[in-house]
Amino acid sequence: THHRAFDDTWLNFMENLPISTFRHYTRLIGIYIILFFPEMVMITVNAYTKATPLELLTVFCMALSLLIFFRTLLYFPKMNNEIHVRYVLLTSFVVLFLILGKYEWPAILLLQAAAAIIFFKKYRSYEPYIESD
Repeated sequence: THHRAFDDTWLNFMENLPISTFRHYTRLIGIYIILFFPEMVMITVNAYTKATPLELLTVFCMALSLLIFFRTLLYFPKMNNEIHVRYVLLTSFVVLFLILGKYEWPAILLLQAAAAIIFFKKYRSYEPYIESD
């Protein structure tokens, strides 16, 4: 939810720049890769004898897909903490059963597609949400 507070300021500034929405989306992915890189190194160092490179790649892609999807959920109007946690838990529950059913890559593709659709539809129309008591 701190991303939400940051976006309230950041998106008002970024709307006026002549940068394509696709470039904003790749920037979002790049930021999460940079933030997640130390974790990827630690996981790789600790699991390289127990997991194949394809399994490690699957784990990293799944984590990145979930992070991006959860972030793009914040672009919906009137998204508060409670609603966001509901969507996060529901998505995590569905993804868990996809992973247990050995459908990791379809889950990754589905999450990436959903995140991209939400981002490209809602990014330019984002407005700060002000809660009324």
